[in-house]
Amino acid sequence: MKKLSLILAASAFAAVPAMADDVGGTVMPSCKMTGGGVNVTFANMDANGQGDDFDVTGIDVFCNLPSTINFESLNGYLLNTDADAAGDGPTGQTNLESATIAGFNAAVDYRFQFDSVFIAGTPIPVLWDTTLMNPATPVSIPVDPVNVTGATITYGTVANGNGLPALAGAYEDDIVVTITSTGF
Repeated sequence: MKKLSLILAASAFAAVPAMADDVGGTVMPSCKMTGGGVNVTFANMDANGQGDDFDVTGIDVFCNLPSTINFESLNGYLLNTDADAAGDGPTGQTNLESATIAGFNAAVDYRFQFDSVFIAGTPIPVLWDTTLMNPATPVSIPVDPVNVTGATITYGTVANGNGLPALAGAYEDDIVVTITSTGF
């Protein structure tokens, strides 16, 4: 009986598993940006096209892997839609003077600052303006994984580099901000 209990005791300590389960799972990549989508209206624009800053608040940004935040402008500046419709639009992308009315700009550059971009784990505000953009060509900024609630994008006008006043009228642009994962 002593032998049997020693054998049973020894076998209990040297147990070999009858089965082995691999346990794991996958966290799916996810990138999204919510909020924004408002009409940005610069108040108190003066004869040079300068106006008050405008904050778009309540933007939530989530991406659980490295990504790029992309800013894409339709026109590359605020276009005077009244002048453009009358054939008096700007001379070119970098020359905002009206093509037909000398001494006046038919477009105004603007800037935007996104306050919650993370690069190498450090929050770095991104400040960009349309003098550095071409129409329909996104500016892409690489960022770390990000989980931010309540971010702000501040828009403001930029002083005209040529010193000319702006034509009266409505100035417009569409800017699209997206986030796209780039993976590890």
